[in-house]
Amino acid sequence: MILSLLAYFGYPDERIHAIAGYLLNQQLPDGRWEPGPGNQVLRYAFDTTLLVLDGIWEYVKSYPEYANQVFAAQQKGREFLLIHRLYQEKLTGKVIEPKMTLFSFPPRWFYDVLTALDYFQACRAEQDARLTDAITLLRAKQGRDSTWKLQNRHAGKTFFEMEKVGQPSQWNTLRALRVLKWWQRSNKGEQP
Repeated sequence: MILSLLAYFGYPDERIHAIAGYLLNQQLPDGRWEPGPGNQVLRYAFDTTLLVLDGIWEYVKSYPEYANQVFAAQQKGREFLLIHRLYQEKLTGKVIEPKMTLFSFPPRWFYDVLTALDYFQACRAEQDARLTDAITLLRAKQGRDSTWKLQNRHAGKTFFEMEKVGQPSQWNTLRALRVLKWWQRSNKGEQP
């Protein structure tokens, strides 16, 4: 999260490159990042992996001269998520953690399918058929009024509530529509 924030706001400090280098060196051979030494709980690896991917994406946008150094790590991290179709056990197809399928805003440091899809569209990642299950889930959650609800709220300090759980969410709707626009553009002919 620190790398993402510093890069996004263009913080002028050379130590940002040390942060990026450290994160790149922590990537495991299967492409994921663990939340801490020895914490191999798979569901937490999704949180951490997406946070690092988001951080290095912001880093590359601010420092494009380092894009080649980060490219392989991005590809491996995305592959880790894609092997799991963003939320499923790779062998059985079962949902790894039901909360991954609940759309939250703000997502904070937690992983959910909408947040992952929004990352893929933001960085214009190459389309992959393994995203189809996540896109189907996203479409299934669209309400009759063409909005998406706030399905979950994460604990943490908030200064004011913008939306209520169970009610239509402007933020989730915006993110969902961005994802579907990206998906449709890349899969010409498929309706959002």
